[in-house]
Amino acid sequence: MKRLLTSFIFLLISSSVALAGPGHDHGESTATASPTVFVPKVTIESDLAELVAVVEGRQLRIYLDAWADNQPLDASLNLELNGTPVEAKRLEVGLFEVPLDQFLQQKQLSVVATVTLKDKVDLLAGDLVLQSAQDPSHGLHWEDYLVGILSAVAFFILAFVSVRMLQKRRSRKVSL
Repeated sequence: MKRLLTSFIFLLISSSVALAGPGHDHGESTATASPTVFVPKVTIESDLAELVAVVEGRQLRIYLDAWADNQPLDASLNLELNGTPVEAKRLEVGLFEVPLDQFLQQKQLSVVATVTLKDKVDLLAGDLVLQSAQDPSHGLHWEDYLVGILSAVAFFILAFVSVRMLQKRRSRKVSL
């Protein structure tokens, strides 16, 4: 009886260690060592140009390249954010900057850019997500540890029953 009980306890403890909770699969995908950082950006392409807009602080930095060879375009840029025309300040060839002060409280911006390159005009449109949809406070969820909790409770119940059985057995031997 004692060997059976010891074997059962050992089996219970070792099986709870071997089980992994949800989100703890170590299969094909590799887990990242550092937390992911959300950087708001949008990439819009056409046959003529590729526009990449990245939020840097309180500014929207816009990179404008030729689609065919990724060379900076010496083009003019007219920009609308959520239907509001904004002035894109040209910093250098293919690089523009727009202040985002009035738009930072919004979750998403609709970007419409008119690119004029010599005799060609191109219209680019896309959506720029400013706030991540991920929950920043992931924290711990009890569901992730349900198997471990149930195993621990079962272990303590089994240990309690075992101790009580041993106490009864000893009390019977003493009274004989």
